[in-house]
Amino acid sequence: MNITTDIKMKTQRNQKRNRILPRIAACLLAGAGGMWHPSGARAADAAAETVTMSATVAAPAAVAAAVATADATADATGQQQQGEPSDVLAALQKLATSIRDKIGASEAEPSEQDYVLELAAFNAIIASNKNAKPDDLAQVLAVKASLYVQAFNDYDNAAQTVMQIQADYPQTETGSHAGEMLSDLRQMQAKYLAQVALQTGRAFPDFAAKSLEGRDVALAQFKGRVVLVDFWATWCPPCVAELPNLKAAYEKYHDKGFEIVGISLDQSEATLRNFLTARAIPWTQIFDGKGWESSLAQKYGVDVIPTMYLLDADGKIAGSNLGGMSLEEDLEKLLGSKASQPSQASQPVQPNQPSQANQPNQPSQADQPGQRK
Repeated sequence: MNITTDIKMKTQRNQKRNRILPRIAACLLAGAGGMWHPSGARAADAAAETVTMSATVAAPAAVAAAVATADATADATGQQQQGEPSDVLAALQKLATSIRDKIGASEAEPSEQDYVLELAAFNAIIASNKNAKPDDLAQVLAVKASLYVQAFNDYDNAAQTVMQIQADYPQTETGSHAGEMLSDLRQMQAKYLAQVALQTGRAFPDFAAKSLEGRDVALAQFKGRVVLVDFWATWCPPCVAELPNLKAAYEKYHDKGFEIVGISLDQSEATLRNFLTARAIPWTQIFDGKGWESSLAQKYGVDVIPTMYLLDADGKIAGSNLGGMSLEEDLEKLLGSKASQPSQASQPVQPNQPSQANQPNQPSQADQPGQRK
């Protein structure tokens, strides 16, 4: 492993760890304060992204939920200052803090086998407080379910834990939301599985969509070329900050076999067109105006932008979330001898669009971004 690759891998691990820690802390501590609610999982995701906001932007719904969690945690703290928490919530708070500190002290990604005692401690709290308030006991299980999701991505055990709440404490506030929790878990699991499927070395699932200019776009038509799939938006500061790097790479390597396909999560077509014109962005853009509900964002489990996937000439994932020098280094490797050749590579032709003016990323003057046909 060379130094550059080692640094890249460490950076990716640190970024992932920095997302996990506040996510777990938000769920555990808010829940331990007796304030867990159905949007807690999404709120924790947003809390995670808050610390890396310079690098990513989370879905607006998650940001709003993060505020709700912060308010809930503050309310819980205020309540505890006015009166001591119950024995159950006090034990839960202690356990949650212990788990948070243990995860924070380790550089490794948390795994269930390393937290067997902590997971058992949730059950022990319930077993030793059978006559406690049902709401407090339901809260213990809710925090346990949150831990399964946020620390271990174990949606099956999380769902079983929520179903236990539904069965044992149906009359509690938490139990009344069990159906919502299960629905949220199913959606989160689907998104997680979509993300897991997009691992380096695997084929990137193709799609069929319309470009901003109304042309049919599918990854299959770029066969033999290196493609960067970029989920972004004009309102996303990190996305905009990355554009100069992408534009430099496109200008340097496009005629050697490099393509970019932008998938915009904007909702205003006019805003997107004006932005592309002002920045002279030449590559293909896919837009459906649905924002975070974009069909492709849903298909690939995108909940943070920018999200990028670099595909090799065979359509396999060669890397993800690359930028600047890291992208250029990978392009040099993937394009091989082509990267140093000055001659232009032939451009792929869009299906049913044989003319030069309608080739992807080679638009005619009438098809320049920001202008209608």
